Amino acid sequence: MGAEAREEGALRWFLRAAIRYILAFAVGWFVLAGVLTLLFRPSYDQVPYGLLGLGYIFFPLFGVPSLVLLLALSPLRFFPHLRAVVGITLAGPLLFILMISGPGWLLWPLVVIQFGFVLKLMPEARFRVTAHRR
Repeated sequence: MGAEAREEGALRWFLRAAIRYILAFAVGWFVLAGVLTLLFRPSYDQVPYGLLGLGYIFFPLFGVPSLVLLLALSPLRFFPHLRAVVGITLAGPLLFILMISGPGWLLWPLVVIQFGFVLKLMPEARFRVTAHRR
């Protein structure tokens, strides 16, 4: 009886990456909102939706395009330098916006979340070994 190694499909890799990215974004934003609330005690007339509400605004603006970029890069999941490519691809637009807009202090945590996902949470492509059955 022999064995065969099959590579993980692009869609399965993307789904694993998307779930991890959404969780990283949510946890990172909750931590950021909690820390900023403890440090600065913003009044609700300054921030109408609260800091957690800004996460609902920033995820469609930055999280969804990041997921689309991950989907576009999913065929490269076996590329040896994928983490570097994804890191530049995900954080590049945010860093460009920071250079243009000046002090965008709420965008820095998004850059940290992007790099944290790329460095620690982005899944490696897997091989699955299956036995031949006759």
